[in-house]
Formats: sequence, C-alpha cells, structure tokens
Amino acid sequence: MSSKISFWCAVILLLIAATLRLWNITTLPAGLSDDEITEIRIAEFARNGNIELFYTFGGEQPEAREGVYHIALAFVTSLVGNGTLGYRLLSVWSGMLTLAMTYAAGKRLFGHLAGLSAMALLSISFWPILLSRQITPVAFVPLLVSAVLLWLATALPVYRRRRKPGENTSNATMLGIILGLGLYIHPIGLLVLVFSFLFIIYMVKSPLRMSRRRLSYISFALLLTLIIS
Repeated sequence: MSSKISFWCAVILLLIAATLRLWNITTLPAGLSDDEITEIRIAEFARNGNIELFYTFGGEQPEAREGVYHIALAFVTSLVGNGTLGYRLLSVWSGMLTLAMTYAAGKRLFGHLAGLSAMALLSISFWPILLSRQITPVAFVPLLVSAVLLWLATALPVYRRRRKPGENTSNATMLGIILGLGLYIHPIGLLVLVFSFLFIIYMVKSPLRMSRRRLSYISFALLLTLIIS
C-alpha cells in the first residue's frame, strides 16, 4: 500500500469516526451520570481558579482527583460554552487525536496496513465511541497510551530506522512531557510510566548500540519526566 492511498484511507476513517462520535451527541447517552456531574463540578471549580487535589462535595470524604482533564475542560467550555455539547466536546477531540496517534504509531512500527487496521477498529468499535461521548478523565487514557507508544517509537531506534539530524531532540522532549503529564491525567499514568522505563532500560541494555547523542536525548527525556512529576 502506498503512502498516498494510506493517507486518504485514514482521512476517510477520521470522517467516519467524527460522524459516529458527533451524531446526536447532545442526547446520546441521555442525561448525565453521577460521575459526570462530579467531573463538571470540579471543572467549574477549576474555571473559577480553585484548582485543588482533594475535593469535598456535600460533606463527603475528600477524594483525590488528577487535574489535567478538568483544567482542559474548563478551558474548552470557556471558549465554546458549557452546555451538553461543550462538556462532551473535549472527549470527542481526545478520541479523534487517539485515532491519529494510533495510525501514526501503527504505521511507523508495522506498516500502512497495520496502522489503518488499528485505526479502523477504534473508529467503529462501541466502547471507543461511547468513551468519546462521556465526560470523564478516562477519555484521555487511550490518547496517553497511543502518544507514549508513538514517541517511544520515534525517540528510540526501533527496527533500526534512521533519523534525521536533530529529530530526536523534539521527540525526546515530547516523550518526557507526556510521561510526566500522564501522572496528572489518570492513576494508570503511573503504570504507563513504569512500563516505559522498563522498555527504555531494555533498549539501552540490548545488543543494538545507541550513540551517545541518542543516550543524552533519552536522559533529557527522563529528566523532564522527573521534573514534571
């Protein structure tokens, strides 16, 4: 499959995915669940400048919440409005970016057909579509995982692919930022961070030697992760 055909197939899949995620988004699913109402209240607190770690509602026990999703939701609703569409739009954007990241990672690792296959599966499957319609920080988890996979594949010599000079600087920077922010998106971000560290250690210890420059890039990415964490 040529890259041009693969590109246009990916565009068609994105259009199909956008249609499935936006069709009757203000009415399906009907109403708001208790968890969604809680996320909206935290986002409204964040919009008013009250960004905290523990939130208490109605005399309940304080509950810890990672704040990246709520801050992003507060920013989006400040731009587009805080109706049903505005609150769910962030999850739609997250789902669409997840599809793009999945296609890019699959294409880089296994080829055009594999990237399109993974993207098509996520485009029309029930659970990814439902997740893109809900007001929940979990909507950021597939985006986090796909982004980490993509930048691990670009920052490290996977399949011995050659890189352009200077390309690893931005890739390592993005990898470090994403791994650090993952801890503020969802608790599973800690698991993603651990597995990423294990993979980096495996690549460093593997028979495939890496240049000192690439090792310095990886060290810079880990430093960024540590600072953000």
